[in-house]
Amino acid sequence: MKCIICGKIFSNKGFSAHLKVHNMLVKEYFDTYLKTAGIGICEICGKSTKFLSIKKGYSRFCSNKCSNNAPSVLTKRENTWMLKYGAKHPAKKEEIKNKVKQTWTLKSLKEKQIISRKRKNTCIKRYGVSSTNQLAEVKDKKKITCLKNYGVVNPMQSVVVQQKIKNNNLDKYGVTCTLNTKESIEKKKQTWLKNYGVTHPAKSDIIKRKKISKFFDKRIPAVAVFLKNLNLSLVEPYTSAQSVIKLRCNICKAQFESLYFYLQQGYGKCPYCYPRYKSIGEQSIGNFIKDLSIDYIQNVKNIIPPLEIDIYIPEKKIAVEYNGLYWHSEKAGKDKNYHLNKLKLCSEKDIRLIQIFEDEWLFKQDI
Repeated sequence: MKCIICGKIFSNKGFSAHLKVHNMLVKEYFDTYLKTAGIGICEICGKSTKFLSIKKGYSRFCSNKCSNNAPSVLTKRENTWMLKYGAKHPAKKEEIKNKVKQTWTLKSLKEKQIISRKRKNTCIKRYGVSSTNQLAEVKDKKKITCLKNYGVVNPMQSVVVQQKIKNNNLDKYGVTCTLNTKESIEKKKQTWLKNYGVTHPAKSDIIKRKKISKFFDKRIPAVAVFLKNLNLSLVEPYTSAQSVIKLRCNICKAQFESLYFYLQQGYGKCPYCYPRYKSIGEQSIGNFIKDLSIDYIQNVKNIIPPLEIDIYIPEKKIAVEYNGLYWHSEKAGKDKNYHLNKLKLCSEKDIRLIQIFEDEWLFKQDI
């Protein structure tokens, strides 16, 4: 090696000793005469790196962590593994995977617990979490890798991965999902029997009570708010998943029935205080017909007097009657032949009457 200061040539070891003549350390000489822009700066994070020697200069990376994340290092490592193992990572080679599985299977339960506990304690000591998968940087790295390989942030969102899992399950177990294997089904049944005394959690009285309790923890306070907004009160406590709710108007004290769905949507006002108040169902049907660009008229009383038709389409000679569960019941004064008589009167006028009941329109519109 030639000294830039005096021009003399030395071996590496002799050169280090020679620099004492110039009152310089090896690092000082390198920084003064050999260091160029970008040298001594980590290629990944930009921090300062360690000086190695006069021949090697500075390290490319500040730590093993940055080195392991460098694209050039990753590519070189993958190429080496491909040549050596036939896979981008040794853990992906079937022979190695089987060996790892076999080694783990042969370990006793106590040994497995010791290893798991040791791994957990190490993670807590180093990172403050019980698993590296809980680290934000690891989560971000996983997302970046998934985006790079599959175009999604989670591998389970990838159609390619989903199909691969199905194919692997078919090859190994004969089903597309491992939960559908006889072993898994039987294991679930045994677990349910052990924990709940039944073969399915839905059959457990404990779980049923939990579901009902959770359901009403949300619904009962909501009903109270709905009633306050509509100036109504309950006639009977609302304690079950009943569809019909008995109500009392706080203004006129009249009693009537409504549905939770109505109250939720802000409808369900007292029919005595608001006699012309159109139900949400009737309005919804009208809007549906309007969206079809069909002309119609509402509350027609001169076609089959004294009875009223809710919606009439003159061009098609079609009448639509929205039958509310309360106002079209015997409780509201309608006899059992009310709907049949209306149908006959419309038929005599050559009008097709379509009768839609409240629960059908609310819950079975597709039909």
